[in-house]
Amino acid sequence: EQFRLWQAVLPLFRTRGDLTASIKSTQAQLLEKQNQTEQAGVIYMEIIQKYADAGPFVLPALQKAEDALVSLKREQNVPKLYQLAWSATKPPRSTAPDIAAQSNWSKIGKLLEKKLKAAGETEEAQKVEQKMQSQLNG
Repeated sequence: EQFRLWQAVLPLFRTRGDLTASIKSTQAQLLEKQNQTEQAGVIYMEIIQKYADAGPFVLPALQKAEDALVSLKREQNVPKLYQLAWSATKPPRSTAPDIAAQSNWSKIGKLLEKKLKAAGETEEAQKVEQKMQSQLNG
């Protein structure tokens, strides 16, 4: 019932990515409570793909999507998830280290690098690190 209520108000906030992502996150959490992990994961993926640069809520959505993959025994897709999320973000405009480090692009890039290393994909992890250094150092 709560899920349907949120679904009904969702069109009111279509122009606000932050609020839409927040509503979607709430819906996914409701599905998780009902053990509908795959459906919740689909919603988290939508948040990641459509709202990656709209605010900080993409990071918890990314973690929840990873948790769903692990729960569904699809751990091998975790690096792909982070690659998808990173490609959905834009590099920061500012190259000031403190500001750039706070961008979703930087945060997700670091997480991607870590996930690639954990998966034994060190060459890909180095490419991510190099791209980040190149972007942030001009």
